[in-house]
Amino acid sequence: MIDILSSFHIDWKILIAQLVNFAIVVFVLWFFALKPLAKKMQDRTVRIEDGLRQAEEIGQQLQEGEKERQDAFVTAKKEAQAIMQKVKEDAEKERVVLTEKTAAQAQQILEQAQEQIQREQKKAKEELKGEISGLVILAAEKILREKLDQEKDEQLSQKILQEL
Repeated sequence: MIDILSSFHIDWKILIAQLVNFAIVVFVLWFFALKPLAKKMQDRTVRIEDGLRQAEEIGQQLQEGEKERQDAFVTAKKEAQAIMQKVKEDAEKERVVLTEKTAAQAQQILEQAQEQIQREQKKAKEELKGEISGLVILAAEKILREKLDQEKDEQLSQKILQEL
C-alpha cells in the first residue's frame, strides 16, 4: 500500500496539512456562513409560517364575517317582510274603517234626501190641493154664472177642460 501511495506521489505531511486546512475552512464556513444562514432561513421559515397562519385566520374571519353578513341580511329581509305585512294589515283595517264611514255617510245623505223629498212631495201636494180647490171654486163660479142651458153647459165644460 505504501508502494501505491508512493507511486501516486502522495506526501503524508501535505495530506495531513490539507486535511487540517480543509477542517479549518469547513469550521470557518460553518461558523461564519452556514450557521447565520441557517438562522436566517429558520427565521424566514417562522415568518412565513406566521404569515400563513395569519392568512388562514383572516380567511376564517372573512368567512365568519360573510356568514354574519348573510345572517344580518336574512334577518333584515324577515324584518322588512314583517313590516310590509303589518303595513298591509294596517292599510286593510284603514280601508275597512273608511269604507264603513263612507257607507254611513252615504246612508245618512240618502236618508236626508228621502226626508227632503217627502217634505217637498207633501208641500207640492198641499200646493196642488190649494190650486185644485181654487180651480174647482173658479169652475163652479163660472158654471153657476153661465148655467143657462144645456148647450152652454157642455161648451163651458169643454172650455174648462181645455184650460186645465
